[in-house]
Amino acid sequence: MTFFFLGMILVTSLASIPALRLARRRKTWFGWDYATLVTPFALWLGLVSAGFGAQSLGNLVEPLTLVAVIPISHSIRIFLVDSWSKSARKNSIAVFACCNLIAIGLRAFVPLIPE
Repeated sequence: MTFFFLGMILVTSLASIPALRLARRRKTWFGWDYATLVTPFALWLGLVSAGFGAQSLGNLVEPLTLVAVIPISHSIRIFLVDSWSKSARKNSIAVFACCNLIAIGLRAFVPLIPE
């Protein structure tokens, strides 16, 4: 299970590299962006451990949604939103909050998936 989550974090980080490179060049990559790569998975795992939401091995597909959502969110922020907005730090915090809310929503609203 540990390798499953570490693998997902690794894939998410690798998929976020194009956004990271441009943001580092613009100096708009913040600690919130690094936290976004890890905390949604940790939050999801914490909610599972607490017994929140449907409990089934089939529900292990939920964090795979995060593997797609997080790099897409980073890319949208870096490539689109930051060019329209003047506050990249606020955008970074918003992406962090949205990704964590998605993790909570996955646990709260995804029904029991048969194994």
